[in-house]
Amino acid sequence: LPALRNRGIGTAALRLLFTQINKPCVLEADPPVTEIAARRIAFYALLGFELWNRDYIQPAYSKGKRPLHLRLMVRGPLTEIRDCGRTVKTLYKEVYGLNHALRDDAPFAGF
Repeated sequence: LPALRNRGIGTAALRLLFTQINKPCVLEADPPVTEIAARRIAFYALLGFELWNRDYIQPAYSKGKRPLHLRLMVRGPLTEIRDCGRTVKTLYKEVYGLNHALRDDAPFAGF
C-alpha cells in the first residue's frame, strides 16, 4: 500500500528474515523499465540483493493467465553464470510445482 511505503517495515521484515535463515534468498522482480520497478530493485539492492541480467519467465498462476517476463534478484553466494539454470529449475519445481522443470526443453533451458 502506498500509505505504508517508506516506513521501514519491509526493511525490518527482511532483516529479521535474514537473521533467522542462513541460506540464499531469491526473489522475482519486474525488469527495471518503469520508475517504480527501478525503485523496488534499488530497495532490494540496498539489502544485499543482486539483480541478474537474464530474462526469467514466471509461470502463469492459473489457466487463462499469461506467464510474466521478470528478472531474478539473489542475496547470498549464488552467481548468475554458475547458478542461474539450477536456481530457475528449483523455482519451477519447488515453488510452482512444475515437474517439467527437469526437462532440457523447458522454457529456461540454456540459462
